[in-house]
Amino acid sequence: MDLRRACCQVGTIARQSLLQAVRMKIAVVLVVFMLILVPSLPFLLQSDNTHEGLLRMVITYSIYLISFLLGVLTLFLSAITLNTEIKNQHIFLLDPKPVSRGTLLLGKWCGVMLINLMLLIAMLGATYGLMKYLGRQTKGETQQGHDVVEWEVLSARKVVQPPLPPLDDWVKSEVKDIVANGEVPEGKTPEWVERIVRERLSKAAWVVPPGGVMKWTVSGIPPYKKGALVIRFRHYTDAMLADPVLPGKFTVNAGEQPYSEIEDAFSVGKPHTFGVPSEEIKPNGTVEITYENKYKPQDQNSPPAARAEFPFEDGIQVLYPATTFGENLFLRAGLVIFIRLAFIAIVGIWASTFLSFPVAVLLSLVVFMIGYAADFIFTGLIGQLVIFGPTLVPPWAPINPIDNVLRNVLTYFFLMFPNFSKYDVVPELSDGMIISMWTVFYCFFWLIVVRGGILALTGWLIFKRRELAATTAAT
Repeated sequence: MDLRRACCQVGTIARQSLLQAVRMKIAVVLVVFMLILVPSLPFLLQSDNTHEGLLRMVITYSIYLISFLLGVLTLFLSAITLNTEIKNQHIFLLDPKPVSRGTLLLGKWCGVMLINLMLLIAMLGATYGLMKYLGRQTKGETQQGHDVVEWEVLSARKVVQPPLPPLDDWVKSEVKDIVANGEVPEGKTPEWVERIVRERLSKAAWVVPPGGVMKWTVSGIPPYKKGALVIRFRHYTDAMLADPVLPGKFTVNAGEQPYSEIEDAFSVGKPHTFGVPSEEIKPNGTVEITYENKYKPQDQNSPPAARAEFPFEDGIQVLYPATTFGENLFLRAGLVIFIRLAFIAIVGIWASTFLSFPVAVLLSLVVFMIGYAADFIFTGLIGQLVIFGPTLVPPWAPINPIDNVLRNVLTYFFLMFPNFSKYDVVPELSDGMIISMWTVFYCFFWLIVVRGGILALTGWLIFKRRELAATTAAT
């Protein structure tokens, strides 16, 4: 069989699968449901009463809703399409002809994915239109406030940071000194000491005393003219302040032209952002950010020292636009969702090669639900599982050996199932961050190439040897 003939056969089977799904009217009902529900989200859900909060809420629930509904539709259609051919004995019209069973399975999968592609484009289009409509400048909103909305949500940004201090070296050095000086608390292990030290030092990559100044040079920023350069920071303090704020002053490109500065009493432990003109990016792709801790004790009861501590993870960040919100939504987020749907379709067709329709749907649904609950299963269930040992033990204490074996067995068992949370695009979309193409490739490789490839091969081997006549007679 030549390639052209096989492609024609796959296309014919896919088209027939599409028409079969249209006759079932499930896809039409789903589209109508989404077109009604998505525009209703701003009225059904409660946001934080800010413009950007409303947009974050809409994009979050829209993408999760699209992923869930299309996932359920996909597992249903992929499980029923092959069983319908067998039950109605349409399979015998293809089996005697030079149409291999592998071509039949591939055609069924392509038909399901063609439906998914059309529905996904329509639903993402509705979400994009709603986001653009809600993202327009509202009555009473200043231009600066609307710019913040554009920066924070309706964008696709990349992050660059200043060079980070050697946290691992800090931790090892301090733990080594604690152990050498015999300062490990009674009943605690060096591992416990390392965890506590790491938690403390991770919040203090850069420490600025009262009246002190810290300067960062951030590089790797491409020049651009449209939009603003956004500075995001978070800081903590070791002082017990009655009002958890620290007065400080940020200056971008101090002593140069152009430059920007912002001075305020910034809340401790919360993220803050401010924008500066993109013209402040130097020709070599760097900006210099200076922070001055302007804390001064108000009276004798005030703490004499309130240090500003900037953490490693998000102490100081520079965000710049990398692409458009539309490209981020349709091309990047859409690809990840489509790949997840492709895997669910493989699971449904794989199950239908050796199971009846109800059982195939049930098995596919189990894989689907485990995929979305994998993080909870690993951390909330397996990580806390205690059957043979005492339940009230400190975190650093060793667990019962039998419980440890049981946890390992369950961990390896559930590792066979996909973990869809690894490919969750909602946090990036709602935060206006670009979805990395590495995420798309990672999702494609592990879901389609590895897991999907194994299921497709085993499903083809099973279906190739399946006696359809006996199955149809039994049905």
